[in-house]
Amino acid sequence: MFFDVLGGLFVIYALILYIFNPSNLADHFILFTGLIILILHHLPHNKLTFFVKGAVATGYVFLFIVLLFILTGVRENVTYNESVLVVLGCQVRGDRPSAYLWERIKKAENYAKRNPSCIIIASGGQGKDEIKSEARAIKDELVKMGIEPERILLEERSATTEENFRFSKEIADKTLNEGYTLAYVTNDFHCYRAGLIARKCGTEATSLPAHSPYIGVVPNFTREVMALVHFWIFGK
Repeated sequence: MFFDVLGGLFVIYALILYIFNPSNLADHFILFTGLIILILHHLPHNKLTFFVKGAVATGYVFLFIVLLFILTGVRENVTYNESVLVVLGCQVRGDRPSAYLWERIKKAENYAKRNPSCIIIASGGQGKDEIKSEARAIKDELVKMGIEPERILLEERSATTEENFRFSKEIADKTLNEGYTLAYVTNDFHCYRAGLIARKCGTEATSLPAHSPYIGVVPNFTREVMALVHFWIFGK
């Protein structure tokens, strides 16, 4: 009975996500998990079934361990004395920041006011369905919040997190003296992998995690588990 209810809840939750907050692969994985629980629970008890259940359980234990790595990035480690803050871009809806980008902007505003000597690099290109670049959307909102526009530099070429860091580093190298320190802000689920990518790009950076909308917590962390495994294997 317990596993029937558990599997059913996974399936129902996945269907709700499909309707209200589709995120593709993560939604499929949550639905798959629910179906696996239901199917395995009703299989006959024999050696083959025991082996299959063991293999599935091992796989999910591995994914849970990966999740623990991701959760280590949820805690901020900025000093509020860094020379530059890179705000990683995220989807813009029309000419307004998405809910995820809005959370990053609010974190950046708070940081900028606590560290008035830092410069800010708004990083993110313009997608096909976006009226303005992600970088421009970040700057526009920060200026409305009272951050001086001359403190905010635009990086509008990037389309990936790696490009965010590579192109932002180019700007920082040209703008600041050697020995500058760098922090970045992104959503909590993304912080750990973003730090690995920053290191890959030759930047030791501190992180400032922004909250994620509640409806997206499970699918985003689920997707991030798969993204982190992909990064460990392929380096991107």
